[in-house]
Amino acid sequence: MKIFIGWSGRVSKKIGENFYNWLPKFDENIDVFFSPKITKGRRSEQEIAEELYNSNFGIFCFTETNVNSLWISFEAGAISKNIMDYRVCPVLYKIDEEGLKPPISSFHGTKIKDEDDMLILVRDIFKALWDNKELNEDDEKLIKDKFNDLWLEFKKALEKYEESDKFHIDIHRDLSEKLSNLNNIKSNLGTIQKRYYDSPNFQEKIGREVLKEMGRYKPEIENKKSKIPDKNWLDIKEMVYKREHVPMCSFCSKNVLPEEYKPWYCDNCRNFYHDKCKDDIPKHSCEECNEPLKPIRRYIEHPIIYHSTISLN
Repeated sequence: MKIFIGWSGRVSKKIGENFYNWLPKFDENIDVFFSPKITKGRRSEQEIAEELYNSNFGIFCFTETNVNSLWISFEAGAISKNIMDYRVCPVLYKIDEEGLKPPISSFHGTKIKDEDDMLILVRDIFKALWDNKELNEDDEKLIKDKFNDLWLEFKKALEKYEESDKFHIDIHRDLSEKLSNLNNIKSNLGTIQKRYYDSPNFQEKIGREVLKEMGRYKPEIENKKSKIPDKNWLDIKEMVYKREHVPMCSFCSKNVLPEEYKPWYCDNCRNFYHDKCKDDIPKHSCEECNEPLKPIRRYIEHPIIYHSTISLN
């Protein structure tokens, strides 16, 4: 008996391949045609046409992405027109019969993950193989035993493919997200270049900003802390507060001169910034750790207020 496997799309093709490997194990007289297995050197269109003409049983693999496939509809129609005693069996993967479109919707579908439904499909194949004779209890037992022996193999093959397909989808999604991030970086690159163009070591800073956009920049915050112990850091802030020390802006590397700029600082990274650069940083946060910046209050409120009345924090 000739069984024609119809498919369209990557998932449908893999399901068809599972049937191609599985069905001949039930009986040596079952001959399955699956187009990717066409003999090399033969015209595929000619051989498919011949197989459609000679097949009296067709299994057509439908998924949510190929329900509108004209090619599968054409193949199913070819089998139903060429042979009086034919079987057209839509096999459904992740869709219901309501999702099928005419003329395929006029045929009863089989849910590929439903064990009972698949047993009925195998039973119909044997009935066609035995010239549509009435099945007795012995026949039913034979079919049931063979199905029980082979069903787990088919199920595991399908589950294995689903795992690999999930991996494929995850990789595709990951690549799509990375492409989207690169497009965002491209659109922001002009702003980044403009921000750092006049700064010393601007190439290094632009590279750091691009890495940040990609989520791959990991500042060595702990190392920075170890260079400036807690006590020394308080002393430095006190000196800046009293205008006894002029810090360097970590954003543009310019000195934070009290006549021109007002100093801000990050307790986490222990960096200083001047107010103009602070306004260029998103959310007024440290460019390395994203912690909110704090002002040295003397410069913010009034230059003549004594430092003893204002908290550094």
